Amino acid sequence: MAIKKLIVVSFIDKAKDFYSNLVKSVADEERFGVKNSFNMQLLRSIFHQIDKIKIKFPRGDPVPKHLIPNKFKKEYNLLNLFHCELTQGWRMLYSFAKGKDNTEVLCIISIISSHKEYEKIMGYN
Repeated sequence: MAIKKLIVVSFIDKAKDFYSNLVKSVADEERFGVKNSFNMQLLRSIFHQIDKIKIKFPRGDPVPKHLIPNKFKKEYNLLNLFHCELTQGWRMLYSFAKGKDNTEVLCIISIISSHKEYEKIMGYN
């Protein structure tokens, strides 16, 4: 019988900063009575994708190895890269790595961006 592995999610670099700022913005908006802003939709979309990743990974579309930008390979030492679609055309890029004792899988979120910025990052424009 296969052992179910724990999926541990972490945000790094720009994604970590972006996520932190998004959470703060949503908290501020909620304090002012905002009910459904773009920030709130985006945060819910990120939570939704993370929940799906935890249930069944990998989630989203794999980026072919030859299309992974060299910057990602060098900076993050990535062996794989996946992208998920978020609300309003936004994208989330992440990879997987082995966790401790082969009982965990690390989901490392490296980029959360608009579609336009995603295309620039991936060199599609």
